[in-house]
Amino acid sequence: MTSRVAVYEQGAMVGSDLQNALNSAMLELAADPLALEQIGLNTDAAQSLHFTVDEEAGVVPAAIFLLILVPTASQLAADAIEAAFKAALERVRKKHGDDVVGNKVEDDEKDKKA
Repeated sequence: MTSRVAVYEQGAMVGSDLQNALNSAMLELAADPLALEQIGLNTDAAQSLHFTVDEEAGVVPAAIFLLILVPTASQLAADAIEAAFKAALERVRKKHGDDVVGNKVEDDEKDKKA
């Protein structure tokens, strides 16, 4: 079982490429004690955290959403999970460009597009 962390419109990276980039970014983050301290995580928590990228097509052919999911069994607080995701995504954007994902989609916007 998973919980949604965020939804983005597809950008320059497709889901599998974004998945690989996020996995790499989380490994880098878990090895960076200063960055972990800034987001309030310890190394064990960061190493246990795994985000899943899932592509979901909307009714409009151009509307492909990237759902970022985390296992619901995670013992981390929602704000810690969100902080870790934002830190990982920032690393991905620095390495691959700001356009790796499209705009963040709010729940009501996704419902309108889907």
